Parts: sequence; C-alpha cells; structure tokens
Amino acid sequence: MWAATKSAVINLMGTLPSPKLLLSLHLISLLCLPLLPHGQVYCYIGGNYTTGSPYESNLHHLLASLASAAPASDGFSATTAGESSDRVFGAALCRGDVNATDCRGCLGAASANILQGCPHNRRAEAILDHCLLKYSDQNFTSFPKNSQQVFGVYWRNISMATFPEYVEDAAGYNFVNQAIDTLLSGVANAAAPSSNSVKMFATGELSPGKGFPTTYGLAQCFPSITDSECRWCLQGLVNETLKLFDGRQGGQILGGSWCYLRYEVYLFYYGKPTVSLISAAPVNLPSSPPPPPGPLQIPTKSEDPHS
Repeated sequence: MWAATKSAVINLMGTLPSPKLLLSLHLISLLCLPLLPHGQVYCYIGGNYTTGSPYESNLHHLLASLASAAPASDGFSATTAGESSDRVFGAALCRGDVNATDCRGCLGAASANILQGCPHNRRAEAILDHCLLKYSDQNFTSFPKNSQQVFGVYWRNISMATFPEYVEDAAGYNFVNQAIDTLLSGVANAAAPSSNSVKMFATGELSPGKGFPTTYGLAQCFPSITDSECRWCLQGLVNETLKLFDGRQGGQILGGSWCYLRYEVYLFYYGKPTVSLISAAPVNLPSSPPPPPGPLQIPTKSEDPHS
C-alpha cells in the first residue's frame, strides 16, 4: 500500500485557496529529513500532549488495541480511548493482500514509528508498505458531509521515470493516459462493494501491448465508509491521478482516511490480480453519488483536514 524506500518525518500545516477540484486535495509538502527505519510519519502541527498526561496513557492504550484488533478483523480496526479532552481516536488498516501475521508486524512497527517520530503530537499518522496507522484528538473516520471537511491526499515515492510514449507526441500522450485510466478505473470498480469485495480491495494488471510495459494497480477503501462513499472517493482519485502524476511510471495516492490507489510498472502486491486487462480503453466506474454540497477546496500546503 504505502511503499517506503526512504524514511521521513513530515510536519503538516497550511491554508486554503479557492475551490477547484471535484475531489478536494490536501497536498503534502515534504518538509522532512530521513529519520525512521521504515515508512513515513506525518506529524500534524497544532497541539501537543505532555509526558505522563492522561492523553499519553490513552494513546498508548489505543495503539496497542489497534495493533491487536486489526489483524483479527480482516485488517481494519477503528476505536477510541479515554474521555472528553483526553479522548484519542484511532484507525488501523492493513493492505488487503497481507496476512494477519504481516499485518500485526506492520502495525507494531507503525506504532513504534509514530511514537518516535511524533513525540507529544496530538495528531499523527504512520504510513508503511503494508499498513497505515492514524490517531487524532478529532474524529476522522466519518466521511465528509460538507464543504468544511476536505480529503487529505498524500502521495510519495512517485517514480522519477516517465513513460517514453508520454513525451513523444499527442498520440503517445493520449495512449499513456488511457492506459493508466483503464487500469485504475478497473481496480477501483472491482474494489467497490457493489462488486462483492468484502475488504473493499482489488488488484489488477494491464498489458495493452505496443511495447507498453505491463502495469500493476491496486485500490482499497476503508471499511468505515459506505458503499457509495467508497465509489465516490475512488472515482475522485482516478480523476485526479493522471494530472498529479504527469505520465510517471508509478505513483500512490491516498484520499483522506477513506480510499487509496496505486500503480507501478513492477509487481508490488501478493497473489493473482483481481482484474486482468489488455485494452487501453477506459473502464467506467459504476454511477457514483453527487459530491458533498458546497465548494471543495485544494490547499496549497498541508494541515490536518479534520481540524
């Protein structure tokens, strides 16, 4: 899910400009130095807890509970610890193709990373190859229902290599865009609950020929959201990926705490693909619900979308 070739701690803050996109994007500025042995940690600026405080005790209890519960619950768990101003909200998600043992190990590492990388932060998130772990003093698991709540979109480890066809001519440019769109729409369609995907998870491969490399994709939604919210979230990510990754040979994009897409020119998931595609013609997702009411905005820098 979230491959880690470089470890980092990232501090998040920012402001909101004018409305622009169907899916509001929270772009993360990488203001970091290598620090942790595995994965990345996002430290949200805007509140700290003190050593020995009830919040710290609740946080440790929460992280232990998530690391234990998620592997036993199809790789997902969301819970809280504490009360009132010391209450901590948390969620853990393992990639849908990861077994319980690897899920447990990943979440254990994520817990260690988050405590080491974001000491005393009241909100933080750890992203590893096989799992994601997040906690906050705000409830972030509910899907946004109004314009005051925005998706957080994180991308990292984007391939520096561009598909050669993408820069050759207009035909090559269009072919690359169609190929990536086909793959991501295919896995998004398969991951949507209407396709009977229990984990809201799917993988796929595209081999369109014409010298284009076989490309692999993955889509996953957090089980805390509804079927229609999953479809809407994934559709928004598909719509924005082509522009964000600009013909690159790989990329990952996470929509808030709700959905995720990834594609690469190498095999990065386990098992056989859910869908196999040979045509570069775009695959349409099922009809999705209208977006939440009100304008959606795209921050130029990063802050917690739930503050």
